[in-house]
Amino acid sequence: MFTEICENPNILKVIYFIQTLINIALTVIPILIIVFIIIDLFKNNIQNNDNESKKNLSQAIKRVIYLTIIFLVPSIVNVTMSLINYLFDENWTSCIENANMSEIEKYQKIYDEQEAIEKEEKESEREYLSMPKTEMKPINFSNNQNSNNTIPTDSFQGVAKTLWQKIVTGNHESFTYSTTSYEATHIPLTGTQCNCSSYVSWVLYEYGLNEFKGTQKRTKFFYNNDWEKYYGWTVIKFGKGEDITNLVKSGDIVVRTPLDKAGKAKPGHVAIIAEAKGNATTAYDCGKTENVEKDKYPNGRPEKWFLGSKHDGKDNNPGKIIRVTTKPVNNRR
Repeated sequence: MFTEICENPNILKVIYFIQTLINIALTVIPILIIVFIIIDLFKNNIQNNDNESKKNLSQAIKRVIYLTIIFLVPSIVNVTMSLINYLFDENWTSCIENANMSEIEKYQKIYDEQEAIEKEEKESEREYLSMPKTEMKPINFSNNQNSNNTIPTDSFQGVAKTLWQKIVTGNHESFTYSTTSYEATHIPLTGTQCNCSSYVSWVLYEYGLNEFKGTQKRTKFFYNNDWEKYYGWTVIKFGKGEDITNLVKSGDIVVRTPLDKAGKAKPGHVAIIAEAKGNATTAYDCGKTENVEKDKYPNGRPEKWFLGSKHDGKDNNPGKIIRVTTKPVNNRR
């Protein structure tokens, strides 16, 4: 919660404004106090009245104390912030550290991009909900592989493999990762840019789900959508910090996304399992440019981090395994 607050440019601007006022006050007020101290001492030296002289000296001493307290304010604030961070196990200090123009500009850019993405997400979801859903029929899994143990190109796994190979071994120099360009976010993909959820959206479109044409569906959509209701697919939910290495099967769509305190999904990650082999599991993962570099991962990227209980030393995000158990009646492949 507090990390998000400390990266919100609007909040950082308020903190920056307050900091500026405080810095001005910490500069101007001591100067004024020093001037008044000098005046008090000057009056004390020229004063013939003992009572007035004592009064001026006392006033000067008080001003010195005030000046000392003002000089100690930054140290007092630092100690207080450290104590609050310790008691509440939250890094409030990062709000102060981020409240400078360069950081505000950086987070403003991120904020604007995210706002545009959220607007796009809402429009895309409205469009999806208004469209008739593709008619589906059960998959005959006994025919899902032929005698040579190859994957049929019209199966979901086969479509995913075909598009993955087009990305990583196709007739182009290399794909790059993007979450904002038109080329990377509109389905079907026609250029050389993609992201994790635009790839999965593309696979679903080529599998025969026409409602995925147009603006890509993002990770929150993959977490929130009712796959059982619309397509009869199997959905396996899993919690934060859960290891799903031995739960996934080849062809599964896996989405992991952080949740806010209200349980609503935030931007996360999604991939399609290429081959389920325990700790050697691979996936079609367009989450980074390095993942989709030409000829780097022709058979899918090693995906242990995404399936394990920990990521970067923290509990991995909760999510869903989406298992495609039906196919379009009029599959275009």
